[in-house]
Amino acid sequence: MYKLVSATGLLIIVCLLVVIGAQHLRQRQAEQELLEYKARIDKVEQRREEALNEIERLQDMDYIEIQARNRLGLVKPDDRIFQIED
Repeated sequence: MYKLVSATGLLIIVCLLVVIGAQHLRQRQAEQELLEYKARIDKVEQRREEALNEIERLQDMDYIEIQARNRLGLVKPDDRIFQIED
């Protein structure tokens, strides 16, 4: 009878350890997912901030003029253009 009770107790302890181990594993996975989501949120917030800064710059006429000159090669009527050929 003593062996049966000991075996049953040991089986219960092993089952509890398995359940606790599984719960611990799930908790670690959930924590890892949480960290990944936080990193994704940080990236999205950074892109949002960059987009807001770009919108603000695009409302500045001086910035628009610089971009038109650099990207499109536009000049004002009284500008002098120098071309250097290699």
